[in-house]
Amino acid sequence: MPNMPKVFKIVLNIWIYLLILVFWKSTMPFNSVVKDANKISFIYNNKFLIPIIITLGFFLSTSYLAFFQNIVWTETDGIYYLNFGRAILDDNGKNVIIVNGQIGASVLFAFLESIFHDAFVVVKTIAILSGSAIVFLSFFITRNIFDFRIATVVALFFAFQPRLHFVSTQALNELLPVAMIMCSLFFLTRKNPVIIHYVLIGTLLGFSSIFRLQAAFILLAILLFLLLRSKNIRKNISSVLIVSIFFFLALSPQLIYNVTTHGEIWDAFPGYYIGGWYYFQTPEWHDQVANTPDIDIMSIMLLDVDLFLKNYSSNLFFFNPDKLLNFGSLDNLSIFPFVPFIGVLFLIFGIIYMKTSSQSIPNNFLPLLILPIVYLPLISLMPVYRSWQLLPILLPIIILSTVFLVDAVPKIISKFKKQSSPNDFKFISVAIIIVILLLNFGFTYKLVDASFYGNTSKIINYENITTTFFQPNDISKQPSMEIKHIAEILSKEPNIENKYIMATSPSVSYYTNSNFIFAEFKEGGKDISIDDYLHRIDWNEYEIFQSNIHSYPPNRLNNELPVPDYLIYRPLTADPYFANYGKLNNDNLEIFLNPNDKNIPNNFELLYKSNQTNTVVYKIINNEP
Repeated sequence: MPNMPKVFKIVLNIWIYLLILVFWKSTMPFNSVVKDANKISFIYNNKFLIPIIITLGFFLSTSYLAFFQNIVWTETDGIYYLNFGRAILDDNGKNVIIVNGQIGASVLFAFLESIFHDAFVVVKTIAILSGSAIVFLSFFITRNIFDFRIATVVALFFAFQPRLHFVSTQALNELLPVAMIMCSLFFLTRKNPVIIHYVLIGTLLGFSSIFRLQAAFILLAILLFLLLRSKNIRKNISSVLIVSIFFFLALSPQLIYNVTTHGEIWDAFPGYYIGGWYYFQTPEWHDQVANTPDIDIMSIMLLDVDLFLKNYSSNLFFFNPDKLLNFGSLDNLSIFPFVPFIGVLFLIFGIIYMKTSSQSIPNNFLPLLILPIVYLPLISLMPVYRSWQLLPILLPIIILSTVFLVDAVPKIISKFKKQSSPNDFKFISVAIIIVILLLNFGFTYKLVDASFYGNTSKIINYENITTTFFQPNDISKQPSMEIKHIAEILSKEPNIENKYIMATSPSVSYYTNSNFIFAEFKEGGKDISIDDYLHRIDWNEYEIFQSNIHSYPPNRLNNELPVPDYLIYRPLTADPYFANYGKLNNDNLEIFLNPNDKNIPNNFELLYKSNQTNTVVYKIINNEP
């Protein structure tokens, strides 16, 4: 595990100490506090410092991981977005299709790269700042509704959330739109929102939708709340109109771009991912959906209604809630990410407590409660393959769990102890929350260790953990360093900036500043020759489309099919979350793993081979057989 400087150990201690401090005055008499506590009481009496310190701790720890451990850009989605933005700024937008997002991140990444000349650092910085904003806003949104203690614990749960911590260190387009959604929720949950708040809500959600369309689902939930919140229909409708108008004004750059560049208001290809992600498929259905990239969602529904409903039900009731609440997947957002169903129980208990409590549910909490009810059914048209895509609806779930832990647990225990007050048992809530935070910290440790260093063992040696936790690791031994090594080899090749590299990942081409041809090495017929494969002969329409839109420069219009000058081959491994219909690898291409195979064309020159990762790099001389 990476070495952590002393400052990060101090930050961890501050986080834990803050949690104890939150309950300090409510769990013990002031006179029993030691004299040195006067220094601490300064923080307690200046409560605005607590969310700042929590956010600062999150910012420092994610900054360290992002800039001192995540040193190779392996997050391919981030590079794809950058390449799309480069093409758009180069006036080649007609050849760009962003099938799982909008143009906001692409243009922003490429524009900032033109200024700072290091896109990897820029995108990681955006992720860190966005993640920190989410933690900070989680406190103030909750504080709009509940008391200081609950708001602080909610912020701590966000700060210690393993997946949020991890994705905040990654160069991806995930957290900036979520941060804008959180900001809109802050204005929505204010006691008495006014017109300017509705203007900001619509504007923030519109801008967020330019990055990720999930914000539109949040918009629908908010509009539903505003429409039904009171009997004052005129006020309700005016609020809905204000939010909607400013949402579309903020979204208008995306719509104008779509019309002027592609001739349509919405440029979407749902069949591209549905064909790869739906768990239940038949070969005939898969071929019609996957090989028709521009098929619309309604046509997919009507193609086989029973099959669609089977997949939709699976997404809605198991696959996506599993990513949110942990039914067994390690990739989840539960406050107990390591033990299935425990987080679900806390949520259920929180709901029951809120319904049975003598206190009514705060009105400004209702819009947050509506979010999952609207968001999940809409996003379940697709299976969510990354848990952090459900971050927009995590807040009400954590709030309900926190209310149960902070308020309900002491009351429940006090009922079994006669002549006792719930205040006498708040230390139990403190203890439970601290244990949860420490376990989440440990889960984050293992997640980072596995992601950056490939240590996927689930076994923790508790006897040595105190001595190894802060022990430095050799960064050069990270598996991702192979990308840097290959890039260094290819960077020495003449005119590499104008050459084409065929590979499954754009990472090497990013570091060599080369052109890129995307390939999964399973395309074409099983008897396809190597030369035909390189010229993409006998590839089907879907395979060519997938290669063209992910290549750089992108080639959506299929104007030409450049032939690679270099080939980086590594066999694909199965992803258990995808349908994986058809062959996994093209058997004819596995001869690349043996450079001495006589069937490898004579114009292939071996530049690199790793027996450990099964990666080979060839130079293709003159592209002639």
